Amino acid sequence: MADPQAFSFVHNGPKPTIYNEAPELAKLVSDRKLPPVKDRLPEEPLIVPPIERIGKYGGTWRRGFTGRADAQNIQRILHDHLLYYDLDGQTMVPHIAKSWEVSEDGTTFTFYLRKGMKWSDGVPFTADDFAFAFEDVTKNDIINAAVSYWFQADGKTCKFEKLDDYTIRYTFHRPNYIFIERIAAYTIGGQSSKGWICPLYAPAHYLKQFHPKYRPLSELKKIAEEEDVEAGSWQLLFKRKAVFSDNPELPVVGPWKPLTSITGEVFSLDRNPYYFAVDPEGNQLPYIDKINLYLVEDFEVFNARVIAGEIDMQHRHVLIDKIPVLKLNEKKRKLPRSLMAKSRRIRSSPIY
Repeated sequence: MADPQAFSFVHNGPKPTIYNEAPELAKLVSDRKLPPVKDRLPEEPLIVPPIERIGKYGGTWRRGFTGRADAQNIQRILHDHLLYYDLDGQTMVPHIAKSWEVSEDGTTFTFYLRKGMKWSDGVPFTADDFAFAFEDVTKNDIINAAVSYWFQADGKTCKFEKLDDYTIRYTFHRPNYIFIERIAAYTIGGQSSKGWICPLYAPAHYLKQFHPKYRPLSELKKIAEEEDVEAGSWQLLFKRKAVFSDNPELPVVGPWKPLTSITGEVFSLDRNPYYFAVDPEGNQLPYIDKINLYLVEDFEVFNARVIAGEIDMQHRHVLIDKIPVLKLNEKKRKLPRSLMAKSRRIRSSPIY
């Protein structure tokens, strides 16, 4: 692995002029079921330099999880933040936003999005998704009893502005320098970590159909009853539809999109064909095809599966007292060939 002091996820080399994609996506393009990769990427995709080497496409990453409450198991992998921290853990770098500005007095924060970026269903990702998240979700007192502290200073909620389709701004009534740090950290996080609770952004084109501002309340209650939502509650229906781990139909912007709900015995995710990042050679990320998380009864059962080589790579739930036996069995482990070259890099890279 690269020295954190010498490596950066900010790419300073030449930008790729030709883009490549995973074989399974190339086939979908050939079958006219998916647009060409250049049309799925933003005009300025995020370019992520690998720590060791350019990866190869393929493979299923096997992990374990302990149930619905273990959503952080996958949240920590998806990295769908507006900004992110570099490998040194201190320097903020572009991610979903290609750049940002903070006013000298620490009251105004402006973010510039990637023109042409899309949700996993191919719909454009724009400032409207931030406006919807702030005005119709965060500030809706039925969905959220109170606005989360990260959007406040001294108890007063900040102001949101859509400057154009790809520029947004948050303004506080007093200096709030820590806001930019919260943007890049897990305090605010992304769609996968915050779901419907005061999110930075949300798929407006999809979630509006479950919001009473855009659809008659009588229709929403009927849908809630048909889907067996408690008391026919539209807000609980909205929550169910807005949380990525509960709803495989929810459009996402992270590297993988859920295929199943986290409530089953296997929580599966598949590559997002519209993911906004590439490596320096123009290969659309992620490299790994799928992620399967298998439900385990308890930590002892999970660690037994790790020792047996049924888990490819994971730190969550791996017990420290199992390290000696893990070291004894590591040479027996049969890691899928497609993952072998990437296993060490995955541990540090935000893009896999």
